[in-house]
Amino acid sequence: DGSHIYFHGDLGENTETALHHAGNVYVIASDGTGLRQLNPVGTKTEITGEGLSADGRRLAFTAWQVGSADDGNALFVVDGVHAEATRVTDWTVGLWGAAWAPTGEWIATTQDTGAALVASLIRPDGTGLRAISPNGDAGASFGPVWSADGGHFLVRRGEFHQNTLWIMDLEGNFVWQVT
Repeated sequence: DGSHIYFHGDLGENTETALHHAGNVYVIASDGTGLRQLNPVGTKTEITGEGLSADGRRLAFTAWQVGSADDGNALFVVDGVHAEATRVTDWTVGLWGAAWAPTGEWIATTQDTGAALVASLIRPDGTGLRAISPNGDAGASFGPVWSADGGHFLVRRGEFHQNTLWIMDLEGNFVWQVT
């Protein structure tokens, strides 16, 4: 409704984990009052995608525990601007990013399987985590962003800093190359 703004406050590179854009997720009233950190104390976040639900009511993001990056990330959901973040997954190695489906029934994320980065889906309650893209170098895809109709993703494919953009369907098929 425009009364509040969610944003990521970048604190710079985290030298312990070598993650770029480490910071915190905040909410603030649009008049500049009531700044509040959403990720729990002792965690940090990374710029990771569009985590706001289509109705603008819920926010999803991943965070890691400071000092225990080997334990992985967890997915958090905030249900309303006055709510606290709720951790909906266990600490999972290689889980990052959050992009809410237009229908609200799924959150797209990225998993690092050790063999490749893969686009994945998970329900907002933390159940049903499953890889969408094939597991392997040829199928590596990450940073999924939903199409307006919820039928496709725009993903990055290839090496982390040397990649191309592709459209992928929800079955994991690369439909066409954009760049």
